[in-house]
Amino acid sequence: KQCPDFHPSAALALLSKECQHAAAAGEKKDDELTTYAALHLQSLVIAACSTAVATSDQAELPSLQRAGLRLLAVLVEHFGDALDPESSSVMDGQSQTVLQHYSSQIASGVRHALTISSSSGGDDISYEGLPQLYAAGCEALQVVARKSIISDVNVLKRFVRNVLPSVSEIHYVTYADARTKESRLRGNLSTSLTDDRSVPLLFLVWKLRALAELRLNAMVELIPQPFAASLEQEARSGGVGAGIYAAALALDGARVLRDTCSKKALCAKAGLEQSSRMSSSQPAGLTFSTFHDVDESVFSSMSLSWPFLANYAVSVLANVDDSAEVEHDDINEWLDVLIPLLFAGLYDALNNISYEPPTSGALPAP
Repeated sequence: KQCPDFHPSAALALLSKECQHAAAAGEKKDDELTTYAALHLQSLVIAACSTAVATSDQAELPSLQRAGLRLLAVLVEHFGDALDPESSSVMDGQSQTVLQHYSSQIASGVRHALTISSSSGGDDISYEGLPQLYAAGCEALQVVARKSIISDVNVLKRFVRNVLPSVSEIHYVTYADARTKESRLRGNLSTSLTDDRSVPLLFLVWKLRALAELRLNAMVELIPQPFAASLEQEARSGGVGAGIYAAALALDGARVLRDTCSKKALCAKAGLEQSSRMSSSQPAGLTFSTFHDVDESVFSSMSLSWPFLANYAVSVLANVDDSAEVEHDDINEWLDVLIPLLFAGLYDALNNISYEPPTSGALPAP
C-alpha cells in the first residue's frame, strides 16, 4: 500500500474518495479537506533548488545553500520512486516519475555545488564553508544517481567530471616514497597565514569518496546503466594516480579513526570521538606533514570515508594493465598494505554487530 504523503497518485485517490463521500452526504468540505505532503511537492522542490543556488550580491551563501541541498536530497530520497499520476509516457520500459519534471532544476542545484572547487579561485578566505558545500553536493549526487532522476547522458558525464580529481591534484608515488618527508602526496605547504592545507585536502577526500561510492553503486547495479557507462568511461582518466591517492587517504583515515576511537576500532559510526587525543607527537600521515596542517573536518571526513577509498583504490590498482606504464612491484606495495586493512575493517565491523536471539526460543517467521 502506497503512503499518500509520498505518492501523489495515492493522495489524489484518497482526496477523490473524500470528496465523493462529502458530496453523497450533501456536505461542503472545501476548507476541511485532508492535505498530504505529496500534493505540495512542486513548492518543496522549487524551494530546495532555489535555496541550493542562493547568493547575495553575487557572493555565495554556503550554509544556506548546504541546507537547500540537504532538503533536496531528502525530497529525492523519499519521492524519487513516486510515479506521475498525470503522465502516461513510458521511458525505457518504466513510467515517468513525478520528480523527472524537475530534473533540470535538480541538476542545476547539484551542479552548482559540484563546481565550487573549480570556480572558487585562489582566494583562500573565499573558501570558508565551500568544501562543506561541495561535500553536500556529492551526497546529493549519490541520491540523484540512485533514483534515476536525470536521464540526459551529457549531464551525467558532466557530473562525473565534477568529481574527478584534476591532473594537478594527483601524483604517481610509490609507497616507499609516500612515507618520506618530501612526498608529493603531502602538497606544498605555504607560510601564508590564510593558506590552509585542509581546504584542498577536504575537496580531494570528497571527490575521491564520491567517485568511489558511484563506482560501488554501479557494481551492484544501484544506478542506471547509462550513468554507470558514463562513469566508467570518464573515470579512466584518473587512472593509477587517483587509485594511489585514494589509498593514501584511506590509510590515513583508518589510522586517524583507530587512534581517536575509544574502542580502537575501524568501524566507528561517528567521526572523531576525542579530537584532543590528536597531537603533534604522533607520526605524520601520508597526505599531511603534521596534525596541525589540517583541521578536524578533514580528519572526520577521512575517518568516515576510508572504507570507500580503500575499496576504490584496490579495485583500481588490482586491475592495472601493462599499458599503464607503471611498475607492478610498486602497485603491489600499496595492495600489500590495503588488503589487510580491508579485512581488519571487516573483522571490526563483524565484531560490532549486535544480535539478540528471539526471546521465545522459536524461529522467526519467514
